[in-house]
Amino acid sequence: MKMQLSNYRVVIPFIYGAVMLREKNFKAKAADLCILMVSLGLLVLGSTVAK
Repeated sequence: MKMQLSNYRVVIPFIYGAVMLREKNFKAKAADLCILMVSLGLLVLGSTVAK
């Protein structure tokens, strides 16, 4: 549950910035956000497997 809440804290401001502020460099920032989410997921997966 904690991981899901943390993800929403990153994704919601990103979407707000892209839509409301008319972000011009959206594709590059979306790619960075996807890399960040995959990295976080791998860290969580690794920490649960190590237990």
